[in-house]
Parts: sequence; structure tokens; C-alpha cells
Amino acid sequence: ILRASFGAAAGRDLREPRVVVAPTSAATWDLSDEVNMANGAVNPTTGRPWARSDAQAMWPYGLDGFTNPANGDIYINAKKALPSTLAHELLHANASPDFLRLVGVTLNEGVTEQLALDALAASGVKAEKRACYPQERELASAIAERSGRDLLVRAYFNGGADLDALVAAVGADTLANVKNTAAAGQVGQALRMAQAA
Repeated sequence: ILRASFGAAAGRDLREPRVVVAPTSAATWDLSDEVNMANGAVNPTTGRPWARSDAQAMWPYGLDGFTNPANGDIYINAKKALPSTLAHELLHANASPDFLRLVGVTLNEGVTEQLALDALAASGVKAEKRACYPQERELASAIAERSGRDLLVRAYFNGGADLDALVAAVGADTLANVKNTAAAGQVGQALRMAQAA
């Protein structure tokens, strides 16, 4: 499904990482803690190195899935995953790490979720009725409006020159302001910035 939707934009064959299905939310939290501690991740909420129980504290209602940025392995919560979860995580595993660094977590999640939903819809697979990341997807839409969707998709997968072209189309200051404002938890304000710029 993802190859059919995005293979041409990526300009390469999308990889198929290892997928681990965790049987419960507790198992998914434990795996997230293990992966984040092994990667030397810093908890963005506390500012300290990731520790046991941080995943449960961050996602108290459960974590649908996550991708290990170090090796691309995907972890799916068998009890909570939505129809778009696997597609979403596969997209993370195939995205340019430069894209995330440049645009930040909020916009990255919005683009990823929208691309997952678009690919499922194009293939005729029904996704959940209430999709995840509604504000983040609005922000992604506002950026796509400024840059053009095709350029945004190429930048997402390829980084490099495509990412440079995205910055030129949207504006370096606009992207930085949107990223920083969203990271401060003010996604609505970030959306207004993206729309007004």
C-alpha cells in the first residue's frame, strides 16, 4: 500500500523493518522504555535520561505503537493499535531523519498520520473513524498548502535537496517558529503562524 502511494516520491524501494507485536499496553510501555534507554533518549517532559515507567507516564492510556529510530524496528500494541497504526509506523521507519530534525515532532506526526490515512484511502482500506493527531494533521495541511503536497512528501522521505526546497518554499523562519511553538504545546498558535505566513 505504501509503495503504491509513495514509492515514486521516495525514489527508492521502501524497506520492510522487523515488526514486533506486543500483547498488551504494559508490554508496549516496557518495550518503549527498553528501546529509549538503549538509545540514550532524553525524556522530553522531564529533560532527564529516559527511565523505567517513563512510557506509561507519557502515554497513560496506552501506546498504539512506536518505531525505534536507531534500527527502524516497529512495535505494535495488539490491544490498542488502530487500522492506521502499522502504516504510520512503517512511514516513520522510511522517513528521512533530517525531516524530523528540521520540522520537529508535532509536524512530523501530523505529516506521518496524514500520509498513512491517504495511503489507506487510496488502496480502499477503511481507517478508523476518528483519526489520531487532528491538530497535527491540520498543521501538516497548512504547510502542504504553502509548499505543495508533492514537495512535502518528497522532503519527508528524501531529506537533502527536497528538504532544502521545502524550506525555501515555506521559509526557514516560518518553519522554525512553527516547530518551536508546537514543541511548547501551542499547536493552535503554530497552525495560525503556518496559515498566516
